[in-house]
Parts: sequence; C-alpha cells; structure tokens
Amino acid sequence: MMLKKQKPVIITLSIIILAALLSVIFTLNRLSSSDTSSNINSQKGVLELSDWDFNKDGYTSLGGQWEFYWQQLLSPEDLSNSAPLPSYIEMPMEWNKYNKNYSSNGYATYRLTIKLNEKYKNTLLGISVPPMLSSYKLWVNGNLFLSNGIVGTSGSSETPATNPITNYFMNSNNSVQLILQVSNHNFRNGGTWDKLYLGTQSQMANKRESSIALEIFYFGILLIMGLYHLWLYSFRTNDNSKFYFGALCITLSLRALIVGNKYILTMYNNLSYGWTLKLEYMTFYAGVYFMLSYIYLIFKNDCSTIVRKSCKLLCFLFILITIFISPLLASKFLLFFQIFTLLIIIYTTFVILKACLTKKRGTFIMAIGCLVPIGISGITVLKYLGLNHSNDYSLSGFFLLILLNAFILAMNESKSYKKVENLSKEKEKYMLAEKLTAITFLLNSSLNLEEVLDKLLKSLKELVPYDSASFFMEENNHFNVMAANGFKDIDSIYKISINKEDDLLFKKIYETNTALLISNVKNNPHFKHHIELTTLESWMGIPIIFKDKIIGILTLDSTQKDIYTQYHIDIAMYFACHAGMAIENAKLHGKTKKLATIDPLTNLYNRRSFFELANIDFEKSKVLAQPISGIMMDIDDFKKINDTLGHHTGDLVLNRLSKVCLETLGKNHIFGRYGGEEFIALLPSTSIEDVAIIGEKLRSAVENNPIIIRKSDLIPVTISVGTASITPTIQDLNYLFGEADKALYQAKSLGKNQVISINLDS
Repeated sequence: MMLKKQKPVIITLSIIILAALLSVIFTLNRLSSSDTSSNINSQKGVLELSDWDFNKDGYTSLGGQWEFYWQQLLSPEDLSNSAPLPSYIEMPMEWNKYNKNYSSNGYATYRLTIKLNEKYKNTLLGISVPPMLSSYKLWVNGNLFLSNGIVGTSGSSETPATNPITNYFMNSNNSVQLILQVSNHNFRNGGTWDKLYLGTQSQMANKRESSIALEIFYFGILLIMGLYHLWLYSFRTNDNSKFYFGALCITLSLRALIVGNKYILTMYNNLSYGWTLKLEYMTFYAGVYFMLSYIYLIFKNDCSTIVRKSCKLLCFLFILITIFISPLLASKFLLFFQIFTLLIIIYTTFVILKACLTKKRGTFIMAIGCLVPIGISGITVLKYLGLNHSNDYSLSGFFLLILLNAFILAMNESKSYKKVENLSKEKEKYMLAEKLTAITFLLNSSLNLEEVLDKLLKSLKELVPYDSASFFMEENNHFNVMAANGFKDIDSIYKISINKEDDLLFKKIYETNTALLISNVKNNPHFKHHIELTTLESWMGIPIIFKDKIIGILTLDSTQKDIYTQYHIDIAMYFACHAGMAIENAKLHGKTKKLATIDPLTNLYNRRSFFELANIDFEKSKVLAQPISGIMMDIDDFKKINDTLGHHTGDLVLNRLSKVCLETLGKNHIFGRYGGEEFIALLPSTSIEDVAIIGEKLRSAVENNPIIIRKSDLIPVTISVGTASITPTIQDLNYLFGEADKALYQAKSLGKNQVISINLDS
C-alpha cells in the first residue's frame, strides 16, 4: 500500500531525471556540432570571415571552394615561390567524385586563405580536422600544424592513419592560410569526406570534449544495457529477442569507441590503420545483423522468412570476408553493403508500419523505437555515401530505442511479476500457476475449434468449481452457445441465442470487459438464466478476450451460495486471456482451412480439395467393386456473357449455377468447381443409366433457371454435360474424368445444351 502511494512520486521523479538526461545529451550534441545553416562558404580559395564573430556566431565549418593541386604535394615554400595555376574543389568532397578524371588513388594539395575579424588578432584559435582519406599534413601560416600518418606518392611510401585531431594556434594576423596535403592509396575514395572547423580555443576544446563525453556516455549506457539483456537471456534462453538486443547494444558500444573521435586509438595506439578500418566496418555489419534479427523477431509474422534469412546470411558473409581482405578492398565492399542497408531500411520500415496497423497494444511504442534509429541510420548511410553532409546521430537514435525497450520491458516485467506475486502468496496458488501453464499448453495443443472449446470447459473446472458451464460466441449482436458441460438436456442448450442488448448481464460484461459475479442469483432482478434451474445459487460471467476485443462469454453455474470470490475472478480472467488466444488460433485455422478447400466465389470445393475427397470415394469403389460416375459440365457461351454483360454478371451466373446444381445433386455426391466456367461432380454407387438421368436433370434445371438482372431482363443459361461411369479395378480417377471430359467436348461439338454419356465398362 505504501508503494502504491509512492508511485506518482516515483513516476514524477523518473520523468524529471529523464528530462535532465535528455537535456544533457541535447547540450552535448549542440556543443559537438555547429549550426551549419549560418556558415559562410569560401569562394575560389578565400573564406571571408571579416564580419564573423566567433563569440557571437559560434565556430564555423571551413566549407566551400579551396584551391586544388592534383598529383602535387606542395609545401608552403613551393606555393609562395612559384605557385602553379590552381583549380578549385568543393570541400568536403572526395576528389574522385568531384572530377571523374581524378583517380581515387592519388595525392593532392589544398589551400585556403581565411580573412578574420580584427578582434581575433593575437587570439588562440583552434582547428578540428576529421580523418582524411588516408593521410595528411596541415600547415597554418607556413608552420606545420598537424599530420596524420605519412603522406606519400605511392602505396609503399604512404602510411595511412585515421585519427580525428583538434589543435590550437596563436593567430597573429588578420588572415590565416591553410595548406593541406592529402594522399590516398588505401581507401575507395580519396580526399576529404567531412568538414574542418575553426573557432576559438575554448569553442574547439568544448566541441572535442563534449563529443568525447557523449561517445563515452553512449559506450557506458550501451554496454550496461547489453550486458543486462544478455544476462536476462542467460536465465531465459527461449526469448531470443533479449539475446539479439543485448548483442546489438554490445556491438554499438564498441562502435561508439571506434567511430567519431576513435577513442579506442587512445587506448590501443598500436592498432593498425587496417584493423581500425576493419573494426569500424565489422561493427557496422554486425550492428545491422543484430538489428535485423531483433526487428524481424519482434515483427516475425509480418516479414518474409526468405528475406530475413538472406539478409542475415549476407551480413555474416560481409563480416567474414572483411577479416581476410585488404583495407582498400574492404572499403569497396562497404559501398555495396551501404546500398544494401538502404534497401533493407526501406523493407524494414514497410514491415513495421504494416505491423502497426494490425498488431496488439505496445506495438506502436516498439515501432517508434525501431523506426527512429533505422531512419537516422538511413540518413547516416546517405552521409557516408556522400549524398548529404548531415551529422551522425545514429547513436542518439539507438539510445531512444534503449529507453523505449527498457520502458516496455519494465511494463511487461511489472505485469508478469504482479501475476506471479498474486499466484505465489500461498502454496495453493503456486500449484495453480503450474496448472495454468499445463492447461494453457493443452488449449494450444489443438487447432480444432470444437476440441479447444471442450478442453476449455473441462480444464476450467480444475481451477474454478462449477456444476454447469456454457461458452457463448458472439455473432451479429447475438451470443450463441458453442459449447456446454454439466447439463442434463445438452441439446436444448445449443439452441439458446441471447441478444446482447436485451440481456443486462451480458451487456454489462461486454461494456466493461471484465468478469461479473452474482453470489445470490435469486435476489438479483437482472438475472435471467437460459434454462430452469431451481437449485442454482451462484453465477459468474467471464469475457473471453483477444486483442482487447470480446470474442465470447463463458458462464459458470453453481448450486452453492457465495462460492465465487475475487480470487476466482482473477483466476478465470487469467485463464480467459490464454483461452482467447487458443480460440482465435483455432478459428483462424478453420478459416484458413476453409479458404484452402473452398472456392470463394461459388462456395464449392476447389479443384484440389475436390480431387482429395473424390480419390477417397474412388478407392472405396475399387474395394467394393461398385460402379462410380463422374460428371463434367461447362457453361455454354460463357465468354460471350462476360464480354457483353461484364464479369460481374458472369460471377452471378457462376454463383447461381452452383446453387441450382447443389439443389439437384444428392448429399453423397461431391461437387466442385473445376476452373473458370467448368464444374465437376463425382457420384459414388451410380450406374451409367442413373448418371445420365442426373446429368439431364442438371442440364434442365440450369436451363429453366435463367439469371434475372432486372424484372424485364433475363439471361438464359445452358450447359453442356459429359458423364462417364465405370466399375474400377486398376483404373484411377484421372481416367474416369478424362473420359467424362471427352464426352463433354462431344456434347459441345454436337450443338451444346445436351448430355453425352460414356459407359467405360462396355
């Protein structure tokens, strides 16, 4: 009771802590990325920042046109003495994408002159440089400022490196000249792919420290959540979603150290460029693998098994291949995987949105949690493909997924613990939990609706005492008895139909979605039992619910007064939840089975189910040496009806003919739609004389039942009929109907609207 009173306080405190946490993340994201909408781009190698106030406007990216010297490694001295005529390139952009004549493997020199506001003369400024493709040297005002790896004119002379670096310099002039040498022989693209930034010393330090803090934060959160879910899985190995989610979190925690500021290089400075690059790729492949496995498991009923297995296999193959190939080849393979990832993101989004339209409560929250990170990941993939220059917020998106998953987990676990707690207060309740598990398994062990309902009533008696019980299923605002147990006159029970609006007790159950208990039925003015039971004292109505909708009502009768309590209601409601699933599964199976055997237009057996049933009777006729006959019939000039009056009228003709033929044929005859306007029938124990008479009755009945479109419009319909009869010995069913089909086409060739019969015994 004390905890219930504290619940609003706990919720409020949680919201405050969460809001504070998100505020910190937002602040760190804002400090680590600039507002590029107000940045100024350079023109022909000159960036005009004379009016730019770093303290007011913030730090800025150094994007725009830089001077570009292809296949030349020029030092500040070279450019000051005899500078060659430059070309210009947009920054950031890989040189082979900017100009198709430039090979990705090569080297070049960039130059940019920055004109600064006078107030920043003699001020300590900072420059943030991302990893180049694949090594670089940077001079500021003629002084070597930064280097990453060793720049070279060939693969043998180049040493690639992939560290992002932030450094500071004292600005003593009104302008700053940047000279950047870049070489690449180890990546599929060459040059620059991300932005350089310029700002004051404090701004650039804050940018670097906030981005590192954010990545360490994500590393810690992802690692803890990953271990937590893996531990959950270790205690409950049948829930694979816990394993995949935990593995995803662990993979992303490692990726937080590998991408961005590459903090892993500060811990393992002897890690080679090749393995740094491969780890980055493999964590990407593994992250996609575990994310796909997790999403496809959550929404497994809405996605293709072939697509699911193919995608997971492809991710695994990319991981395996990357281990053994060179960094250059690995970077080229990455391009294919990035395109593949975009396609998978589109397909996965479709699967999740489809699930949102049909699934149970809680799916929407999980869908939002999945759509946000995969959407952000898609934008990030486009960034790495060079199609946009947005910041990488993929870890932020996955952080939201973790929060929502933790919320759903807490919500589900809370419900589970509450049920377990209620059922475990006493030893009897503990035994009850085992019974419930066994009964739930029993209910789901069959897909036959009659068997499920029979097990439902008999199993419930082990949990809740009753003398008689009925199960009512709703249909057209009426509740009809579908199963009963404990009644003497069971046939009269199945004739009962209760109007939902007229019966106040049923109406109340339907409106409240909860069980209704009457301890003394004789003193309750609303109680109207469906049969006379003078000894009845207690009654309970239990809604059977599936996906928040009542699909039936279970009623329990007892001759003992005040026998039912809240305890029994709790048990019955828990039982009803599982029963609803079993009943719906059985109903769905029945519908699916019917769809697989019945032609939806004519409500006759389809071709496949007809031959399955017909083969059984044909084999019986073989054993008993009895004659058996087959009929093939075809609507005359049916194409003309379709062409002149439309397919809708054609469907009316097919439907009407089906009903007329069913009324003419006997109960032991099997009748089906063969295909199109052709119909087929099997008549066991029927001679050639009898089948000829029946064939003529069918032809006459169809001819005398024209289709009425309007009062004044009649569509005359006739059929051609072919029959065959045989006393089978070694023949098969196909032989019988093959001959009947020949008779049919003979009837059509002789003028239609007639019956031709063949006696195969003669």
